[in-house]
Amino acid sequence: MAGLPPISLSLIALKMGLSVRLNGFDVLAHTGPRAAAARIDCRPFMFAGENRLVAWAEVLPDDDTLGEPSAEVSLVVGDLASDKNTNDILAQTEVSPAITKLLPDAPTIVLAHAFHIEADGSPWAFMRAEPIDRSVEGDTLALVRSVRDAIGSRNVKQLVSTFASVISETAQATELSRAAVEDAFVAHWTDVVTEDDVHVRETPLTFELGALGRVLHARGPQGRSPLIVETRAGSHAMGLAFAKIDGAVRIVR
Repeated sequence: MAGLPPISLSLIALKMGLSVRLNGFDVLAHTGPRAAAARIDCRPFMFAGENRLVAWAEVLPDDDTLGEPSAEVSLVVGDLASDKNTNDILAQTEVSPAITKLLPDAPTIVLAHAFHIEADGSPWAFMRAEPIDRSVEGDTLALVRSVRDAIGSRNVKQLVSTFASVISETAQATELSRAAVEDAFVAHWTDVVTEDDVHVRETPLTFELGALGRVLHARGPQGRSPLIVETRAGSHAMGLAFAKIDGAVRIVR
């Protein structure tokens, strides 16, 4: 059986906001002016057939951080253990106000790339989920409140429960044990919620259908990340996607 090939996404940013979606899912984002670098395995967001990546960028004015606004987004063959500098590049863009025409007051699309994946089927539960529509927005908002409450009360155990499906399918996609993925999830969110002054920024949400009507994506203002977790050290963007599985609405990414 041919599984999903390892493909990873990386970003580097300074004084620029970045958000990247793969097949409609919020995969990676940077929301603060400080320098940042991040890399993520794309397999949990991929499926057999055509896959589409879109990245947006915007300048984040900040007089306290040295350097000119700049960013880079790269989609490469290889998992997180591989050296992205020696791997095949599927798509890449460098962004700065000097070389990129950016909208003055909204995120600008700076990269759009489609690629085809040969694999045996699509293993994710949301691909077999019941059709979903905006009538379940009450259920999705309840799950959003649950996430906000868990972060506000520093309840990592509740986050593990709420994101159980995500943890399981991430383990399946990356060929790691579920325990290893859960341990990494717990370590990350323990670090976040124990930072000073942790809180979730209150922003209005909209919802967008995806995955042939089987997934409902939460979106923040102008398509930005729906949840921004702020601490004294910086901010952390979260994407949220929902599906109706076995009669219940669940967070699936």
